[in-house]
Amino acid sequence: MVDRSGRDMFVLSNEIEKLSSYVKFHGESYVKLEYVERVCGSNLEINAFDFSNAILEADTDKAYLILSDMEKRKEIIEKTAPALILSVHQNFYPSRSVRGGQIFYNAANEKSVLLGKALQTCLNELYQTAGVKARVPKAGEYFMLQCTAYPTVIVECGFLSNAADEKLLCSDGWKNRLAEHIASGVMEYLSGNVA
Repeated sequence: MVDRSGRDMFVLSNEIEKLSSYVKFHGESYVKLEYVERVCGSNLEINAFDFSNAILEADTDKAYLILSDMEKRKEIIEKTAPALILSVHQNFYPSRSVRGGQIFYNAANEKSVLLGKALQTCLNELYQTAGVKARVPKAGEYFMLQCTAYPTVIVECGFLSNAADEKLLCSDGWKNRLAEHIASGVMEYLSGNVA
């Protein structure tokens, strides 16, 4: 599988690791769809729920089909020629003390770096209202960041492994504030005021 999917396996293992940690954290012995939606968000890098079931069922054809979805996303990006790409998720980390929004960018793409800085600044402003320390944007080697020349970032909206972040992320009011701050970061980037 590693030979066939290459870098996709890194993304896949990261998503499955977050999902399995979340399942264990909640004392469950199997993956529920609601956990996938909560941990991985609505725009999955891969469909971790279906993929994990394919692995458990030893259905390699199904597993390969799910991984090929990544290439389809790349095709859609190239056809639509977007101004930028946001891949929005919720994070999960083994340490329950880690909090806040985290941006990942493609270090080889200057526009991705600038977009990441603008978004991280806006997420930090929001999370500081909840008493959370500022985070710095990080370079990442995820497929979605590397598959195109268009400026792309991964927006991790908070840590579901932290009880305070999880409570915020389940709140409609916080989700609206997150959306507003993400939009502010995009507007800041598009205005060209990011250094």
